[in-house]
Amino acid sequence: SAFAGDRVDNVMPLIMCGRVELPTGIIIVTKADNVKLLRAVACVHVKKGAVDATNGLNDFTVQSITVNKGADCGYLTPTNYSTTITPVTGRPLSGSTLNYANGWSNGETPSLYIYERNCTVADYMGVIINAQYNGKEGYSNVVMVDNADTPLNVLRHHPYIITVVTVNGSGFT
Repeated sequence: SAFAGDRVDNVMPLIMCGRVELPTGIIIVTKADNVKLLRAVACVHVKKGAVDATNGLNDFTVQSITVNKGADCGYLTPTNYSTTITPVTGRPLSGSTLNYANGWSNGETPSLYIYERNCTVADYMGVIINAQYNGKEGYSNVVMVDNADTPLNVLRHHPYIITVVTVNGSGFT
C-alpha cells in the first residue's frame, strides 16, 4: 500500500487549506511555523449510545451510513480565506446533490466526510443509517435539526455526531 502505518488502504488524506505569510520570501532555511489548516469538508459520525434493558440497543448494530441529498462538490477555501478560522457560515456550491448509492461508509461506528450544504425545511440533507435490529436489516433516514426543528446547515471543519439512543423497529427495507 502507498500509505503506511494506521491509514486504511484506499483512503485519501483530507484536502485542507491554510494561509501563511513569509515576509522574507522562501529560502533554503525558511520555516513556516504555526500554520493552521482547515478541512474542506465536514465529518458525519454515527455511533450507538449506552445499552440498557429498555432502549432496544442490545440487539442493534450499525452496518453503514451514507447521505441523501448531500452536496456533490465544494470549494477548497471557506468564504474568508485571509484568516484561518473555523467558519460559522458555509460556502456551499450550488448545483446537484450526491447520489446516495455511490458513497457508503461501513462499520459499527462509521464516519463519512461530506461537502458543505445549506439546508432549508423544504430542501435538506439526511443521513441514511443501515443497521440490523432483532436480526432484521433496515434503513433509517436521519435529519440533523436544531432545537427549533430546522435542518442544520452542514459546515466545513465541523464534526456532526449522531448517537442512536433508542431503537424500536428495524427501519425501512
